Parts: sequence; structure tokens; C-alpha cells
Amino acid sequence: MNDPRPLSRAAAARAQSDTTPVTVSQLAAAHSWSSDTALLAGAEGTSRSVTNVLALSLIDRIQPDQVSPMSVLVLDAHSLRADNYQVDMAIRVAHENGASAIVLCANSRLVSISAIKLANKFRIPLFIEPNRDVLAIAEELRAIVKHPGILRSGHLLDLLDRLELRGGTTTLERAFEEIAECISGPVALAGLDGGVVIGDPGAAPKDRLAVREVALMVYEGSDVVVTRPLILAPNEPVTYWLVARLHDPSESRKSVASDLLLMASWFVTSRMVQDRLQRERDARFRLGVLSAILDSVDRAETPLKRQLASLGWQVEGWCTGITIQVSGESDPLKILLLTEDLSRRLASVGLNGPLVERPDGWTFWIVKPREPHSNEQADLTSKLLNAISELNTNAAKIQIYGGIGRSYYGISGLQSSLSEAKEAALISQAAGGRYGVQHIDALGVRRILLGWYASESFSQFAEALLAPVMANDTGGELLATLEVYLDSESSSTLTANLLMVHRNTVINRIERLKTYLTVNLDDPEERLAVQLACRVARLKKTSSPGETRPKH
Repeated sequence: MNDPRPLSRAAAARAQSDTTPVTVSQLAAAHSWSSDTALLAGAEGTSRSVTNVLALSLIDRIQPDQVSPMSVLVLDAHSLRADNYQVDMAIRVAHENGASAIVLCANSRLVSISAIKLANKFRIPLFIEPNRDVLAIAEELRAIVKHPGILRSGHLLDLLDRLELRGGTTTLERAFEEIAECISGPVALAGLDGGVVIGDPGAAPKDRLAVREVALMVYEGSDVVVTRPLILAPNEPVTYWLVARLHDPSESRKSVASDLLLMASWFVTSRMVQDRLQRERDARFRLGVLSAILDSVDRAETPLKRQLASLGWQVEGWCTGITIQVSGESDPLKILLLTEDLSRRLASVGLNGPLVERPDGWTFWIVKPREPHSNEQADLTSKLLNAISELNTNAAKIQIYGGIGRSYYGISGLQSSLSEAKEAALISQAAGGRYGVQHIDALGVRRILLGWYASESFSQFAEALLAPVMANDTGGELLATLEVYLDSESSSTLTANLLMVHRNTVINRIERLKTYLTVNLDDPEERLAVQLACRVARLKKTSSPGETRPKH
């Protein structure tokens, strides 16, 4: 009795892929050949479809009634000592009866030039396989051609055993090797920027925008990249994808790869959630130790010394504190996810030291046995700028700013240096841009200005000054234009270029702004007051949860 229930979309697609014939090239790509296997001739015929696989011997002449159309002939030629007419005749019989390809199990010296020319003439792909058993090869190929459902089940059970989902301790790195072996192609974990986090870099799609929040198949020439998003927590945006690259796959192989990635995603997600929980616990511990450092007095207490020793943190020496501040769409989870990438980039520029996550960024310091020379300041600033500029802040929708303090000795000196670094990071943030770095000694007059416009009195003045603008600026374009215009020395052309709008648009916006403001923008002192007020307004806006700078 037929089952009246309709097939699900996935099941329907799977059923269709299982009945779609494979081509010779797809069969060759899906099968696990030995390292000595080679295609000797007939490459132009690899697009032929295959519906059957036959195992025959070349000792006896192959009869036409033994060969069916669209079949692959796996021929045993191990007993032949030298080339004779059998190979040539097999090619002719294959051609006359519509066979799709020949797999010759023999030494390549048995294949003569005439046989190669004949296979090329008839466009019959001729493979040579010197090391495998004929019946074993035929059975494996037949499973791909005629029993994809059974093959699918075998692959899934194989992956299940490899990953030891019943309580094994397989590492993520080893898991990706096992998944790649099951899929017979490169597999990787891709991040927000499309770059590979774990696995084979060759698996990732060429276009990072090809990964979406749903499972997709990306076609790149004869390759297909199967992608599957990982959901680490409910209502959390996708930040990782499993990707697998298949070369010239059949419909069935694409379907199997998609199922294998689905099963693998359960394992990978579980491990990543476990790792995240461990990192969150570690982050809380590191933040607690940092708080103890900042709250300690001249000499560290014994419990703090034990904690520092357990973490391997050095504070004995000349300490240079660094604060990295994040604004935009940031949250503690995003900070945690970016920590590993930031740590790697800091190490790549030679900045090695404790990196502590905070809810709004990171704290970092380096320790040297001697007091750094003043000319090392520019080099340290450049290194930190290179490290943070390489972070994928665009994809994460954040801005990132670094501040560097002076070098002081010991734990009390570290407290002073981190305090200066926090101040420098705040000034770097006030300067605007997607990222930036400031050293406390390079600030000069900016520190004086900071003390003025960061005060509560100036904040109230700025709020009152810009109130008419804010009331008439629902989209945020006017305030953004005003700030860029003043930072560009009142140049409409430069402002238009920076905002990527027409110059007339800037002129019109400035004219509207002049009707709202009670100050004269042509007066240098009043213009400076408005410029500082704009920065205070932006700092307040970017520090508010869930708010970002307006798009221009």
C-alpha cells in the first residue's frame, strides 16, 4: 500500500538526486581511487552518463551481449603478460554497444599507443588501475551508480563512528580531517569574513558573500561548495559556517555531502558551545584578576600572586598598558568571539602579553626588563594599529580604538599605565574613524581639550547647543554632515567625497543647519565649540547599547 504522506522538500530532493544518473567524471570524482590510478585516454567522453557497472575478464574475448549501454566496464587484465588485441577489442566492443567507460585493472605497459588512439577516437574514457581488485572496484562503483541510498547510509554511519558521537573525545581539528575523508573533499569552518578558522583553506568559497544564514550550494565552475550555517545559541546571529568543496559532483554526491555536513554540524556546534562556555569561565576569571590588579596597592597580596602565577602573567618589570575600546554593535559575546583573532594578530606583530576581555573591549600589557626608550613609542603605536586594523570590524559592525600608556615599573606602575591607556583610547575614539590608536605622550593639546569637553558642564552645553538639530534630524544625516564638514575645515567638496554624496547635497544640508544653530559657523571660536559638541554627541550615541552612527 502506498504511503499517502507527501515527501518533505529535503526528502524529495534526496529522492530525485538518487535517481539522477551520474557521469563518468562525477563517478571518477566520487570514487576512492588508488594513488596510481590514471586516465590514459578518452577525456572527451567523461560527460557520458553511467547507469551500470560490469566486471569482466580480458582472458576471454568480451562478447557484445555482455555489454549494456551506459555501463562502465571494469576489466581484469592482470593475467596478461604483454599487450595484444584484447584491449583494442574491448574498446571496440564498448564503443559499438554504447558503454560509457573502461577501467583496466592491469599494468599501464599493457596499453599500447594504438589502444590509446582508439579510445581517443571513440571518446571512451580509459582508466588504468594497477593495484586494486576487480570485484572490489566494481562493487564500489556500482554502489555509487545504482545504490546511492545505501551508500548515503554507509557514509553517515561511517562519520558517526569517526566522530564518536556516543561520548568520544575527538578534537575539532581531528574531526575536520575525518569529515573531509567521508566527503572526499576539503572541509573547513569559515568565519564572518569568509576566512577559514579550522580545516582546509581550499574549502572556502572564493566570494565570502556567498555564505548566508541558510544552507546553500555555491557553484564555482566545475566545483560546488556546500555551506551550512552553525547556530550556537537561540536568537543568535550566524557567525560560523561549515563548508565543503566538491569537484564535479553528481546530484547524489551533493545530497550526501549536504547530509554529512548536517550531521557534522551537530558535533561541531556541541564542541564549540563547550569551548565557548570554557572561554567564558576563563574570561570571568581573567577579568577578576585584572580587577584585583587595578584595586591592589603598592605590593600584591599573596592570593593575587598565586592567581598571577597560575595564569602566567608577568608584572615584574617595565609595564606598558594598552586599552582597546570597542563601540558600535558590540556586546560581551562579540568581544569573546574576536578575542582569539585579536590575540593572533597581536602576536603576529610581536606584541605578546596577557589579553583580558572586558564587556566593552580588551586590556593588554607588555613587560620588558628595561625601561623602553622614547623612540620606541612610534613603533609600538604602529604595531598596535596594524593588529587592530586587520580585525574584521566591518563584518562585526563595530569600531575599535586603541590607547597606549607610558611604561612604569611593577604592578603599581601597571595601574598608572592602564589608566593613561584608557584616557588615550577615549581620545582616539573621539577622533572618529573605523579604528585608531593614540599614545598618551603623543596627545599634547588633545588631552587639554578632553578635560574640557568630557566634563559634565560641557556635555550639558553640547546637548543644549545641538538640541534644535537633533529635533529635526530623524535620520542622523544632518549631525553626521555637520561633524564631517567641520572636521574638513568647512570644505563642501571634501565633505561630499567623505560622505559619498553630491556636493550640492552637502551645501543644502549646511544651509538647513545654519537655520537650526544659534551660533555663527564662520566664527573660528564658535565653530570649534560646535565641532567639540558634535564629538560629545557622537561619543554618547556610540556608547549607548544597540546604537550606531547613521549611514550617510
